Amino acid sequence: MTPPHGTTTDTLRWLDDASKRGSDGIILVVTDLTPAQRIGVKSLDIPMALVDPVGSPDAGVPTVGATNWQGGMAATRHLPDLGHRRIGILQGLEKALCARARLDGYRAALEGALGAYEAIRQAGLRVATDVSIVGFDDVPNAAWASPPLTTVRQPVREMAALATRIVLQGADTVLPGPTLRMELATHLVVRESTGPARGMSTT
Repeated sequence: MTPPHGTTTDTLRWLDDASKRGSDGIILVVTDLTPAQRIGVKSLDIPMALVDPVGSPDAGVPTVGATNWQGGMAATRHLPDLGHRRIGILQGLEKALCARARLDGYRAALEGALGAYEAIRQAGLRVATDVSIVGFDDVPNAAWASPPLTTVRQPVREMAALATRIVLQGADTVLPGPTLRMELATHLVVRESTGPARGMSTT
């Protein structure tokens, strides 16, 4: 079972409920855990796995994530390939490991998101014609944006499936070697929010 997104009180109430139900395992999909929540989770003494946590997980807790660094690099390399030379990034929370990894990938190759569309339009510019945008996560409305957003897709279903296997079978059975973290590959989905830089030939 997975915990709710909410306050510390909500999560602690959920943990109490999980304990009373006799849950066989927990898949945690939360941005971060408070010290009280960490103690509560450990007190259940049942198998668990974290999916893409913001901070560093406790030692011995298996985690499943995506290749954020490679995704950041792929997103950034896509733009110079189209002739763009001035490339910026809208970064997530600094404490988030995934955000830092994406930023590092961006820097290594040299990203933006749906919120940038309106700012670009207010500046009198056109997405894909004047400014290209690449996002991350391939959220459901990315394909319905105008124009559809080029984005890095995380394998969310596969991450959830692997976290479930870890909980049901144990980390020693599922994860290879001494590591307790498994990363699944991201890939770039090219849509219409990126286009050749002005003056670049499309042939």
